[in-house]
Amino acid sequence: MVSEFHRSVDNSEGTEQLQQQQQQLFVQTEYVDRRVTVNVSGDKYQVNLSTLRQFPSTLLGGPDLDDFYDANEDDFFFDRNRDAFVHIFDFYRTGRLYVPKDIPAELFQAELEFFGLATTMEEINTAPEEESSRAVDASFLRRIQTLLWAFFDNPQSSVAAQAWAWMDIGFYFHICCFYVRGNNAADSNSV
Repeated sequence: MVSEFHRSVDNSEGTEQLQQQQQQLFVQTEYVDRRVTVNVSGDKYQVNLSTLRQFPSTLLGGPDLDDFYDANEDDFFFDRNRDAFVHIFDFYRTGRLYVPKDIPAELFQAELEFFGLATTMEEINTAPEEESSRAVDASFLRRIQTLLWAFFDNPQSSVAAQAWAWMDIGFYFHICCFYVRGNNAADSNSV
């Protein structure tokens, strides 16, 4: 089978045919069901090679992946943006690519182009409007939760939190005084 690839080809049709044969052989190799480690600037992701091979026209799913193999670490190393890769990795697992709000569009576009996922942002299969609004709602609720947590847990987080802390202390002081005054009145009535 290897000898097929060492034939000399004189015309462009032969070259295209050779590339197609290489691609077919690449997909049919023993490595398809092997678990591999993808290392992106120190963050390591383990995935079955068959998951990546579902998208053979991309860098991670195609034969060019082997160019990034590091035999010493037994992984495929990419010196790329870690935050953007989280979303790219999710694409391989789910088949849907969501545009992150916390990463600049130009940076994310560059990462997509590097990994061969999309040539323009318009080609990206983004979340439907309904799912996008849920994601926005979830991020809004997360932000509110964080602010409330800081408000009640850390009086130095804002002036309002400091005022609340003083009111809280005053309330406890009032309760303690009321309790002491109530017990003193009960003690004087029993004597």
